[in-house]
Amino acid sequence: MIQVNYHRLLLGLATALVFVAGTTVPVGAAEDLREGMTISPTERRYKANPGDTITDSFQILNDGQTAYNFTVYGAPYGVTDRAYNTVYEESKPRSDAYRWAQFSQSNWHAEARETVTIPFTLRISENASPGGHYGVIFAETQPAPSDSGITRKKRLGMVLYVTVSGDVKTEGKATGLTINSYQPVAPLRASASIENTGNVDYEATSVFEVSDVFGGVKYRTAGTHTIFPATTRDIEFTWDKSPWFGLYKVHAEVTVLGKRTVRDSYVVIAPNWLLFTALIAILIGGINAIRRRQTKQRRTKRF
Repeated sequence: MIQVNYHRLLLGLATALVFVAGTTVPVGAAEDLREGMTISPTERRYKANPGDTITDSFQILNDGQTAYNFTVYGAPYGVTDRAYNTVYEESKPRSDAYRWAQFSQSNWHAEARETVTIPFTLRISENASPGGHYGVIFAETQPAPSDSGITRKKRLGMVLYVTVSGDVKTEGKATGLTINSYQPVAPLRASASIENTGNVDYEATSVFEVSDVFGGVKYRTAGTHTIFPATTRDIEFTWDKSPWFGLYKVHAEVTVLGKRTVRDSYVVIAPNWLLFTALIAILIGGINAIRRRQTKQRRTKRF
């Protein structure tokens, strides 16, 4: 009969497990390495004459834990609506600046923690019309093929703002500043509309401030907004942490090409059911007051 030394057997199994755990790479561990990509700057602004040549550069920072290849290329840049959702189609007027961008090479490589400088040249068309022209330079990762067949791409862009000299018209105004005095649901909101009737972009500024009835500031924000030519932009102001009920004083202002437009208003935030309940209470109170008055008059007549 074979005698088994269970202590030695368990010790051997434990040693084998430690060896396997120490030498085996878990499935997907390589895929868990964090990928990172940052572009700097996120925009460039230029003033040029037709036919000019501009040389410049931007940087791609690989702030992740793994290397990757990436490509650079130009694309149109414009907006689709008053909310300024971006679109990368040449159907938008003046979205042709990407055609002027040229690169020494399209394919690049970035090691982990490496910063890569990408030089480029803008060759302004001889026939470029005066005013603003817009485009975007993209950097897009090119991941290695995966056994699963699934690949992920990351794309970041640097917007080009090019103003071509000539008959440049900078024109625009604020066309609306709206604060609704009654708002049934939070958050508290206001809005502004700004129009650009010129042929070049400009920057407008805004301030949105909410105070309580005693003058204490509850929320304040200020911003700068690019307005593209031949467009109207709606700017939404929101106090995200506003309570569901309250009375506040709201101040909103926009400054467009040196002209300041201001509006102040008191705003009530209250759900419809609360106002309905208050209205019913007031109505009942009014009816009871009329009845008491009539009863008092009848008693007076008796005496």
